[in-house]
Amino acid sequence: TDSQCYTELDRMDSKQVIFPVLYLNQLPGAMDKMGWTVGAKMLRKWFSNPAWNMSPVERSGVAANGKAIEYTELPKERVNDSIITMQWALNYPQVQDAFDYLAENWNSIAGRKTLRGRLFQAGWRPGFSSFSFGDRKAKAVVQDMKYQVNTKIFGKYLDTLNDFYAAVFKASLKVAVIGSARYDAEMKKDLFYVEELGFYIRDTFDFNAKKYEDTFVGLGVWSKEKMLSKEETANYWTALTSAVSETKNSSSWETFLKNYGGFVEVKNADFRRWSEKHGKGGDFYVFSDMLWTDTNTRPFVVEIPTE
Repeated sequence: TDSQCYTELDRMDSKQVIFPVLYLNQLPGAMDKMGWTVGAKMLRKWFSNPAWNMSPVERSGVAANGKAIEYTELPKERVNDSIITMQWALNYPQVQDAFDYLAENWNSIAGRKTLRGRLFQAGWRPGFSSFSFGDRKAKAVVQDMKYQVNTKIFGKYLDTLNDFYAAVFKASLKVAVIGSARYDAEMKKDLFYVEELGFYIRDTFDFNAKKYEDTFVGLGVWSKEKMLSKEETANYWTALTSAVSETKNSSSWETFLKNYGGFVEVKNADFRRWSEKHGKGGDFYVFSDMLWTDTNTRPFVVEIPTE
């Protein structure tokens, strides 16, 4: 096989304790068995991509020239907008909470300043009698470059380990707008009349965690069948520590192997090494589909800042 594998061993006098082998490309199958089908699709895409390691700057959406990345000009394998859906994501509380917050607070000072910048980018100038803005048919990747006005970051290490954690974990929920900018001669102000709000997720699928995060958190403890829960992981480390500290006590290793013999800790660094070795395994940008809502319960008209 061409798969990177993991083995661990510890000598006990003349004996050798060997941990069963786990291949990295067996993890999507383990996810499927756990019902983590979306996470499995994301990981299989990474394995199928040509090798590419996304830099921290690129991860933030900035190109090497310092300008915003034009996602539509990237190689197709580096952008995916077909796996993650908003309908699926809203089943998870961290996304629903971000959605509720952004729906009510999208028109913050920062949001309105971003709207002004987007309008200028589209050709608007203060004093226009009417200027249409937005495109309902555009996918999230285009919304992000042209019509997005605010964002809410979600996801933390304390979140429940589930399909969403495996597929997305930390990401940004973003909102785009459709409407028109009009100058009110009586008020002497430029106003924006909002017609619809469009929500979507923007993420990156990569294995570029900081060294200290990878050391102390990593990507969990896995076997060919499953990932250990947080409680099971704590028990795993307790049992392993006990076995290591009693190297001359074969029974402690036997107990450990009986309960956890098929499990191995997986790190971000393991995926990077796999990619370097095989020339496959490429990071990619992630966009969900669009979820559009009307503005009946939200401010319909917002003032466009003067600067």
